[in-house]
Amino acid sequence: MSLQLSDLPANFSLLETGERNVSEMSNWSLDQGWKGGYYADFEKNDNNSGSGTIIEQVISVYPAGNISLIVPNTVGYVKNWSAEDTNNRSVEEQALPTIGDSSSVLKISDKSDNSHEYIIAFVKYDVYEQLYTNGTAADDEMLNHLAGVASAKIR
Repeated sequence: MSLQLSDLPANFSLLETGERNVSEMSNWSLDQGWKGGYYADFEKNDNNSGSGTIIEQVISVYPAGNISLIVPNTVGYVKNWSAEDTNNRSVEEQALPTIGDSSSVLKISDKSDNSHEYIIAFVKYDVYEQLYTNGTAADDEMLNHLAGVASAKIR
């Protein structure tokens, strides 16, 4: 189900992959019946600016009866986390075609340096996926594409 390097545009490299552990999960996730998961981190170096674009994929499996709770929880968590720094950070939900059975996309803006982060959270069957990137509107479009690729891998 995970994205492979061949799914990403050119100039990305795989930083790290691995299994998610119970010790990394919140009590809320465990209470919802989290069964297991996986993560992958990719990076693209931009030689012109010295900065890089990160793409992070997180996959978790939950009981089908609780899967509909996961995306709204993610949205609430990100909004609450950003609310702690309202002077510098804002979160807005953005429209996108539904990915999987339900989905949400968040744009996090940092007013102190005009940077942006994007999170797409979606569920399909009993699988939750969260994709993250930092960067530009082009990176947001790429993340939308990768979410579609990731969703198609869930069978």
